[in-house]
Amino acid sequence: IDDPEFPEYQTAFTPTFAADLSLPLLAQGANGTGVSCLLEPIGQLGGTRPDSLDSPYEDSTSIALDTGNLFALNRFPGLDRYETGLRSNLALRWARLDPAGFTMGVTVGRVLRFGDSEELDEIAVLDGDASDWLTQVDMDFGNRLRLRNLLLLDDDGRPSFNEARASWFSTGLNLNAAYVWQQQDTSALLDNDLSELALLGGFNISRSFSATFDVRRDFVLGRTNRIDLGLAYENECIRVDLTAQRRFITNSGDETDITYGLQVQLAGFGTDVGRARARRVCTALGRVG
Repeated sequence: IDDPEFPEYQTAFTPTFAADLSLPLLAQGANGTGVSCLLEPIGQLGGTRPDSLDSPYEDSTSIALDTGNLFALNRFPGLDRYETGLRSNLALRWARLDPAGFTMGVTVGRVLRFGDSEELDEIAVLDGDASDWLTQVDMDFGNRLRLRNLLLLDDDGRPSFNEARASWFSTGLNLNAAYVWQQQDTSALLDNDLSELALLGGFNISRSFSATFDVRRDFVLGRTNRIDLGLAYENECIRVDLTAQRRFITNSGDETDITYGLQVQLAGFGTDVGRARARRVCTALGRVG
């Protein structure tokens, strides 16, 4: 550990166990349509013994709860913190599966704890004997349009986090939109509520030209925090990328950082990783009037 206030070398033995139980129930659709419905209750009992390590909390300053880590034994993203104690991760999943059309899935779950876990005392969505309720809805319209909504609710039904995503895929065009709202949470370094919309995508202008964009709007501060624009030209011999990015340097004030980029890749010089490249980047500081 590179911190004079803590021992440089530490060792610990942390036994961990987990046992999973699920009961998938599948119902086939009638008339040979290929549509099926799945209902699956899932339970996991896991535990980790605390250790005596004394280290600063620098690598795991935030933690999330979603369907990707609902059954993880450690939801901290870094290596300096981990969940301890005995807990049970529970979920109920329902899905309508259609290989040729509309597919939908719904997941509801939460984490129950049997004893106190000090490292989670300040994590709003996970502290206490039970986590917030997790609900996620996924919809897929024939591999063209995909929708997802993740919502966290406390025991009183009040939302603490909501994320909505929409994606459109077609020949030569990809569009993605995401809206995130999060309640003020000092454990996640949020002194105020978060309300942000992101729009990004790419499209082919012609056989050789393509463009990309990424725009992020903060509704709490009432400003566009980031704008990325890109234009690319590519043929059998060369690829040229022009980029422009504007972003706010700090949360307070109106000072922005504007960056322009030019990148050239020449084909025919070995693999993609070893391509010859010429790159030029210039940076300018400006203020929004």
